[in-house]
Amino acid sequence: LLVLTVSTETNDALERFLRSANNNHFNVKVLGLGLVWKGGDVSHSVGGGQKINLLRDELRSHINLDDLLILFLDSYDVVFMDSKFRLLEEYENSNYTILFGAESFCWPDQSLEKMYPPVGPKENRFLNSGGFVGPASSLYRMVTEMPIKEDDDDQLYYTKIYLNEALRKQADGDWKSTPKTEMMSEDWNRL
Repeated sequence: LLVLTVSTETNDALERFLRSANNNHFNVKVLGLGLVWKGGDVSHSVGGGQKINLLRDELRSHINLDDLLILFLDSYDVVFMDSKFRLLEEYENSNYTILFGAESFCWPDQSLEKMYPPVGPKENRFLNSGGFVGPASSLYRMVTEMPIKEDDDDQLYYTKIYLNEALRKQADGDWKSTPKTEMMSEDWNRL
């Protein structure tokens, strides 16, 4: 298992993320350190396409590694609270190739809400691009499915693939957003 995250600068949030990863025995590689952030102001609007482009470039070197599991996470609002063994166990038990976190609201295009499959009571329905896991080769196919500009929205990119069965199958079709799981919780405080 290799954890990948994007940060163009070292800051308190990244350092907290890395400390929690180290304390829980996760191997982390930070993509983009020292680069200029061109992915938009994601705290106030859409953006994050630069994260996909950096991930795509990194995954190119792992394209033939079907046995390498990649966990991609946003680092500024995530801490690890459990071991990688727990995460691996939950992933294996899911029987899905690619797992995304889920959240309670449809962002950034609420018109897509009606296209999402229903979920049970008190389960989160909508894909959250802040955390996903899958084999390196499958994730590479996913991030090369369509081009994306640096300041386009990463969550919308993944949502469009997830909601389009033909695209999803091309990108290694066995996906699920995890509506009710401790592995991928909406506020990430239980990962």
